[in-house]
Order: sequence, then structure tokens, then C-alpha cells
Amino acid sequence: DLSVEEAAASIAKISNIFQIPIDQAERVSSAFNELSNTTVATADQLVDVVRRVGDAGGLLNFEQSLALAGQALELGQSPEVAGTAIVKT
Repeated sequence: DLSVEEAAASIAKISNIFQIPIDQAERVSSAFNELSNTTVATADQLVDVVRRVGDAGGLLNFEQSLALAGQALELGQSPEVAGTAIVKT
């Protein structure tokens, strides 16, 4: 549910946040795709939350941040509320 340009820009930003090498871009995009296919969350919602949460001050890795984003969205939280709640926690 993201355009190619949006997906590429989002993957680049997230890779930068988590210091993921560019050769791992397929792994990052696959993780978003899989979670958006298996939950009620859309890819753009997941990207929104993960960008808001980032690495939570160095406490989370990419997979942890994505998992928390998916769980919060699955529980019916908006991306804004989910991101804020995860960071505050």
C-alpha cells in the first residue's frame, strides 16, 4: 500500500535509524510486508510508527520496534498514539 518511491524513502530512513546496511534493504521491506499481510496494520501505518519510535534511545532493534508497532496497531491504536505510547514506555 506504499508507492515504490515512498517505500524506498521509508526503507532508507529506517535503515539509517537502525544502522542497517543497504544490502539488507530486502530484509527490511520483507519484514514490513509480512507484518502488514498478517495483521490489521498497513505498511504505511507500520512505517509511521517505526519512524516515530526509532530505536527508543538505543533500547530497541529494528525487529523489536516493528513488533511493538504491529502489536499496538493490532490493538486498535492510531499510529500517532502507538508511537507516543511506545516511546513513553
